[in-house]
Amino acid sequence: MTVWLDEFYAESALPETPCILGKYVAEAVGTFALVLTAGVGLGSRSPVAALGIGAILMALIYAGGYRIGAHFNPAITLASTLWGRIPFRDAAACWLAQLAGGLCAAIATRLTVGRSSSMY
Repeated sequence: MTVWLDEFYAESALPETPCILGKYVAEAVGTFALVLTAGVGLGSRSPVAALGIGAILMALIYAGGYRIGAHFNPAITLASTLWGRIPFRDAAACWLAQLAGGLCAAIATRLTVGRSSSMY
């Protein structure tokens, strides 16, 4: 008897394509988490900052990568647009969501770490 790998995986209870607004909210929240982790890790001069950044990126991609694309980086969104994987209108909306999430994370990082431990 042959068992195929497809037989071990059950259907997901989550929808394959989330609502449009939910996709952009997830992009904004994911970008917020990534920028906040990078800012706090590097701003506090922790020797394991890269490990934290990699861990949060891995968790974010595993949590939402399959359903939303999980770009979290405008350069990845640009590459996906140039390759024809997403239309330009969706890319522009992703960029706005990433910009909003990144700016909020920058403000939260400044409030958390403060100016005294700035790298400049």
